Amino acid sequence: MIIRKLGGFKPKVVLFQGSPRSDKSCADQKSKSEKVCEFLIDKYSPFVDFDYVNLSVGPISIQPCKGCVSTSNG
Repeated sequence: MIIRKLGGFKPKVVLFQGSPRSDKSCADQKSKSEKVCEFLIDKYSPFVDFDYVNLSVGPISIQPCKGCVSTSNG
C-alpha cells in the first residue's frame, strides 16, 4: 500500500469493530476484526488520525465447534 503525504494534513478515519468475540469469551483469542483494527492503527497512525469505535456486545460465551473440541482433547 502506498501512502501519499498530503502536506501537513492527516486524513481522519473512523474504524468500527463489532465482533462478539473477545479474548475472555473464546479461548484467549481476539477477533480478527479487532486484530485488523489494531494493525491499521499501529502501522498507519503516523499518517492518519484514527477514531476507533468498539461496538462489541456484552459478555457472551462462544463455544467451539465439535470438531475443535474433538481435536483439542476438550
